[in-house]
Amino acid sequence: MATWYGLWHGGSGYALSDPENDMEQFGTLQEAKDALHDRYHDGYSFRQRFDYVNREPENVLTPAVSDDSCIHLFASPDADPSLPDRHMYFGPRGGIRTERL
Repeated sequence: MATWYGLWHGGSGYALSDPENDMEQFGTLQEAKDALHDRYHDGYSFRQRFDYVNREPENVLTPAVSDDSCIHLFASPDADPSLPDRHMYFGPRGGIRTERL
C-alpha cells in the first residue's frame, strides 16, 4: 500500500488548495476516492476529515462541493503541484475516475 498526497479542489464554491498548507495525506487511492465521494455526497450534513501534512487535521463541513470537484494526487508531499501523478474526478455518470498523468 502506497501513501498518496493530494490537493483537493471542491468546485466553484471553494478556492484552489494551497500546496504549503492544504496538502493532504491518504493511505491508499481508495481512501482518496472515498474522501472525494463523501465530501460531495455527505459534506453538507457530516463533518469530513482532512489529514493535512503540514498542519493539524480538521473535521469540517463541505456543503458547497459540486460535481466538478477533484483531487490531484502526488507520490510525494513535496512534489511540484503543477505535475500531479494522478487526477481523481467525477465522471459523466457520477462515478469517480482516476487518471494517470
